[in-house]
Amino acid sequence: MTREARLGTMVTAEGARREPFHRWMSYRQGFAPELVRLFLREADGWVRRRADTPLLDPFSGSGTFAVECARRNVHALGVEAMASLAFLASVAGEKGVPPLPDVGACLTWEQTADRLKLSVHRAALMYAVGRRHTSAGKLNRNAPPLLDALDEVVRMMRDDMRKPLPLVNPVRPGDARKLEAIDAGSIGGILTSPPYLSRHDYTRVLRPYEEVYQHWYPGRSPAQQIADQIAAHPAVLRRAKPVSPKFLR
Repeated sequence: MTREARLGTMVTAEGARREPFHRWMSYRQGFAPELVRLFLREADGWVRRRADTPLLDPFSGSGTFAVECARRNVHALGVEAMASLAFLASVAGEKGVPPLPDVGACLTWEQTADRLKLSVHRAALMYAVGRRHTSAGKLNRNAPPLLDALDEVVRMMRDDMRKPLPLVNPVRPGDARKLEAIDAGSIGGILTSPPYLSRHDYTRVLRPYEEVYQHWYPGRSPAQQIADQIAAHPAVLRRAKPVSPKFLR
């Protein structure tokens, strides 16, 4: 393990908020696009020699890695534990955003969701609902009306897709601890930003996205998934103590 002081300014994903595709979702624990680009440049020769095998990100999150690889015609595969994030990341491979169906009479996101059939429209609604919440997952009292937020997101996605990604890199929902379905010989390398201790409760941060996603694709919630993990590994996880926010700073 080595420490690279030069990478210190690239650790956070703050810059992603202004970049096409990455700006769709503000994700605190996101992989910084600058880091992905740097690592791909530095490993360019190695990556090209293995061009017939994709790179793997087993902790895909919001899909930064898959998008940056696609921009550079590098085949990649992402695996993400939260199905809602895997769904959103995969939508980046769409080639455009068709006009929305008539949702003008809808008063809630549930009513709006019932009228959306295309994946790209559903992703836009998830992003719009997410934008109406704070970074802690709470509804922002000063948030714009839902349909205004949805129109803004659709315009942004449509603008970014005017220059579509040259590749479609899939992101699959799955457990990074159980990758038996992926043959080791089929992967050219791994580039990832693994989970780390944080003072943020990401089940709460991502709850708005997850609730909308499960409206169409019911499944186990993040809280239920965590409960399952604790039940499966009680000796380890039940002994874990919360980390002081002061220490994390």
